[in-house]
Amino acid sequence: MGGLVYAALGLLSFLGLYLYSPMALGDLPLGFQYIMPITDRSLLFVLPGAMGAIAGVHALQRAYYGLVGTLASLIAFSGVVLLLVGAVIEILWGPTFDLSLLFLVPGLFISTIGLLLLGAITISTGVLPWWCGTLLILGSPFLALFLPSLLEILLPYEVLHPLLVGGGWALVGYALLRQARVRPTPPPRV
Repeated sequence: MGGLVYAALGLLSFLGLYLYSPMALGDLPLGFQYIMPITDRSLLFVLPGAMGAIAGVHALQRAYYGLVGTLASLIAFSGVVLLLVGAVIEILWGPTFDLSLLFLVPGLFISTIGLLLLGAITISTGVLPWWCGTLLILGSPFLALFLPSLLEILLPYEVLHPLLVGGGWALVGYALLRQARVRPTPPPRV
């Protein structure tokens, strides 16, 4: 749900800015006046959803991978927690507050490493579809920051980033919900 909300807020923000070209927030229609301040805080929707997806991927696959998969899940989860704490600090005290960087920069690196490992392990275990692991890799913060800027020929960054990141995490959540009904049998222990 967090990914869907993030993608929808990004799309609505794009529509409000590019369709109405406001000089001030009061120039927008009333509905957009309420939505635009929320879009500045939209990371608060996608990061808890990403944490839930990482926990769900781990819960579903923990019988199929060993210590490496558990460490990858833990690294990815702790990195996203650091990003969430940094985002909350930045929202509460503003982007010039240096304390947020102490959480955002390490969170960026830690979650990227963890999500790259978790995505590769998800592809190799075969419990979830291969595209779920690919979306975990593409949902890592470095790729989420730089991939939309490479594809900016198609759409502006402001709309492409929320659609790719939010849509990717929403699809991971969909794969988890779909696979949770099927419950594969764990491999026999030797």
